[in-house]
Amino acid sequence: MVVQPAQLLAHKAAVLSRTVPDLPLGVRAEIGRLFPDTAGEIGRAWVRIWWIACSICFATLWARRNRWVHHHEETTADQAKSELRQPLLRQLQAVAVREHRFNHDGDD
Repeated sequence: MVVQPAQLLAHKAAVLSRTVPDLPLGVRAEIGRLFPDTAGEIGRAWVRIWWIACSICFATLWARRNRWVHHHEETTADQAKSELRQPLLRQLQAVAVREHRFNHDGDD
């Protein structure tokens, strides 16, 4: 997936205003196709994913800023992407496990 500059500006505005942007129609359609039984949950899940990503992004950027200010530690673009990707995926996996357990326990 290639991110266009206009998309980055829209997401930047959403982050700064603390509003969740609309889920792109193509992504919404693909999720609906892959998981038709959860089509009604897509919007709620997107809001959760957005806030998780924003929280991790802010925390990671602040930690990186502190490392630069106090230790003059430089970071490459690849390191920065990895530093964001790892905790984001870990947190999303934890949420998925929790949701799976919650839904499984609710079926009893």
